[in-house]
Amino acid sequence: MRKLNLNLLLFFVSICLTLNFIACKVEIVNKHTLEQHHKSVEDSGKDTKAIHEHADVSSDVKLYKLMLIAKRKDQKKFTDLIKSKDGSLQKTALSEVIRNVGKIFTNNKVKLESFENLTLTQVLDSKNDYKIAFSEVIENIILFGDLNKEIRNTFLDVIIFNDQIKSTTLWAYEYAMNYEKLYDADTVVLLKELNTSLQMSPAAYKQAKKERREQMSRDANDAYMLEMEVKEKAKKEAKLKIKPNKIRHTDL
Repeated sequence: MRKLNLNLLLFFVSICLTLNFIACKVEIVNKHTLEQHHKSVEDSGKDTKAIHEHADVSSDVKLYKLMLIAKRKDQKKFTDLIKSKDGSLQKTALSEVIRNVGKIFTNNKVKLESFENLTLTQVLDSKNDYKIAFSEVIENIILFGDLNKEIRNTFLDVIIFNDQIKSTTLWAYEYAMNYEKLYDADTVVLLKELNTSLQMSPAAYKQAKKERREQMSRDANDAYMLEMEVKEKAKKEAKLKIKPNKIRHTDL
C-alpha cells in the first residue's frame, strides 16, 4: 500500500513538472512572438517614416530645382546687361560684382563650415539658421557659372589674378557640388565648366591669353588678305568686261 502511494506521488510530481515545463515553454514562445511582433511593428514604423521622409525630401528637391531654374533665368538678365557693356565699362561692372559676391562667399563660409554633413532635409528646412547662407552660396556660384560662360575672357581677367576671391569661389563650388541633386543637368555642366576655368594658374592664363591674341591677329590678317583677293578678282573681272565693249565699239 505504501509502495502504491509512493508511486502515485511520484506520478503526480512528474505530471506537475511536465505541465510546468510546458507552461514555461509556452511563455517563452509567447514572449518571443510578442517581441517579434513589436520589432515588426517598430520596423514597419521606421520604414513608413523613411518612405515619408524620402517623399518629403524628393518633393523639396523638385521645388528647389524649379526655384533655382527660375532664379537663373532672372539672373540671366543681369548677366546680359553686363555683357552688353563695352571694354572697360564691362570690366569695371564685372569687377564690382565679383568683389561683392566674393564677400558673400567669405561671410557665408564661416557660417556654413560650423555645420558639417547636413542632410538635404536639414538644408531645405526653411526654419533653420543657415538656409539663407546656403541659398546665397548656391545662387551666386550659379551666377558666376553664367558669367564664366557668357563673358569668360573678361570674367577670368578679373578673378584669375585675385587669389583670395578665387580661393573662396573654389570653396563655394566644392560646397555647392555636395548638393548636386538640387541642380538640373545644364547647371551641373555650367558649374563644372566654371571649376575648370578656375583651376587655371595665372601663368597658364597669361599664356592662353597671349596665344588667343596671336590667333585673333592671324585670323584678322587672313580675313584682310581674303578681302584683298576678292577685290582684286572683282577688278580683273570688271576689266575683262570693259575690253570686249571697246573692241565692239572700234569695229563699228
